[in-house]
Amino acid sequence: MSDGITMTIDDTTDGELQNPRPTPDHDLKRCWRDRHVWGLLALNDIRAQYRHSTLGTMWITASSAVFAVTIGVIYGQFFGTEISEYLPYFAIGFIVWTYLSGAVNEATRTLIGQSSLIQTSRLPLIFHVLRMLAKNTIVFAHNAVVLVAIWLW
Repeated sequence: MSDGITMTIDDTTDGELQNPRPTPDHDLKRCWRDRHVWGLLALNDIRAQYRHSTLGTMWITASSAVFAVTIGVIYGQFFGTEISEYLPYFAIGFIVWTYLSGAVNEATRTLIGQSSLIQTSRLPLIFHVLRMLAKNTIVFAHNAVVLVAIWLW
């Protein structure tokens, strides 16, 4: 078939088609078509994680800013460099490291954490991975505000 779906005919159902077994390219096309769904689910994951905090999702930005500035100033003094020279580079390294380590750490738990949804829905497995990456990208975007503020300072 031209849409990448392999279908089989079961002899006991009088020639009716069984459930299709999608190919990987079909899964990717479906995930791209439904990107708003995994994007909204990623946003919902972040909101659920921070719903009991006073700052809500802005806690992501606040905690990253406090950590980057505090450690950047301490390390800058320890290494004897100007804060205005050291802090932006430290902040970039910290924010990128946070994104990469968060994505790798969460990737190890993504399919296990979504096991009930995987068993009850017909979503492709890559859908859950894309949801996790979208969540980490949203967190990275929150942290990018810290980078802009440090570079402008």
